[in-house]
Amino acid sequence: MRIIICLCVLGGALSLTQLDYEEEIEDVNDENHEFDLLSAAKYLKQYGYLSENYTITSLQEKNYKDDILSQAILKFQDFYDITGDGILNNETIQLMKKPRCGVQDHPEKFTIYRDRVKWKHNKIRWKFLLGSWLDQKVAQKCFEEWARHTNLSFYRNETSPNILISYGRRYHKYSKRCMGISKCPYDFDGRGLVLGHSHYPDGVNEGAEPCYEIHLDID
Repeated sequence: MRIIICLCVLGGALSLTQLDYEEEIEDVNDENHEFDLLSAAKYLKQYGYLSENYTITSLQEKNYKDDILSQAILKFQDFYDITGDGILNNETIQLMKKPRCGVQDHPEKFTIYRDRVKWKHNKIRWKFLLGSWLDQKVAQKCFEEWARHTNLSFYRNETSPNILISYGRRYHKYSKRCMGISKCPYDFDGRGLVLGHSHYPDGVNEGAEPCYEIHLDID
């Protein structure tokens, strides 16, 4: 889990019919078949593999967009180096069920605004709000690991951090010390799969002392 939090902190077409899916989903119990496929579509949409306007309500829907979903599954399999050809096999399902960072795997801003999604300086100050001794230790190790692979250096600072780490539960807000008091748009899922999410430099919150937040699910 600590490794996942560290990662979260910083940052050919197939044509398959509905029948193909019903016959070729591997190692999945029939009674969970529809649940798993619908859950996969929701997962792929949440993490950037399906368009926001993609909808699916039932495997029996006449206009079921199997080509689009198949390509999204294949893209996910390629990203995580899973053996597959766009079919929702057991290995793919098991990976989707694992706890993970709440940030999308394919956030559009990273590609569209590449020059803006980066720090303007390389000395970054961080603070873990109300973090325990162990929290501080894990955070320090994470930042040390990132420093090894980048030109950034990270320093703990309790008064004017550039990165503020805090715990939240389901509906949660930003800190007025950092990004304001508005609601964070990414709700947590309780004792579910999302461990946390981070907000990165976006070229907007760039004052003299920019501050961005990392939220961890307390549940």
